[in-house]
Amino acid sequence: MRSGARTSWVLVAITMTLMACSQTSRGNRPIRPHAPWDPELARFFDDSADFIEDPNDLQGTWATSYHGELQGRVDDADLICRVHVTTINEDISVDGHRRKHLLAQVTSTLRGAAPPEDRLHLVVDQGSSGFDMVDRGERRLFNGRFVAFVRWYEDDDETIRAHWHLSPGSRAVIDMVRQSIVEREQATPTRER
Repeated sequence: MRSGARTSWVLVAITMTLMACSQTSRGNRPIRPHAPWDPELARFFDDSADFIEDPNDLQGTWATSYHGELQGRVDDADLICRVHVTTINEDISVDGHRRKHLLAQVTSTLRGAAPPEDRLHLVVDQGSSGFDMVDRGERRLFNGRFVAFVRWYEDDDETIRAHWHLSPGSRAVIDMVRQSIVEREQATPTRER
């Protein structure tokens, strides 16, 4: 490996480690999952993205499926925010699997608390359900504006990480998300977030 390439990988590894460590707290407000991770939630937080700019154009079972998944994300997200995807990197694990790292700047929060410095580190591993979509859609994701639905979870090392889903930051999607948040809050006024 060339020296310059090795230096780049070392810098990426250091940056990722620092970001992972920094995601565990924000001042006096630690980032914590509101409930333990349930594998059934992978349906909503699939470490992937969709590119449906106007869900109102969907019909039939597509519309039903989209609205059900959106409601599931709103119901169970620890954080819903608007983001700008600023960086996409890839590395290869020791066992030869690819991993994508998306770095996103939080531009506004719709519900929940953003991590330190308003930055999200979103990871997807090869073999997971969302990897192919992120891999194929990398050009559309890079420098894009999205709504991020984040569900925090604690890994085996007790580090807080994110399962997530990105939807386009279009006016139609944002309006639909805001409406779903309002409906959810009105339906469950005693449940804290």
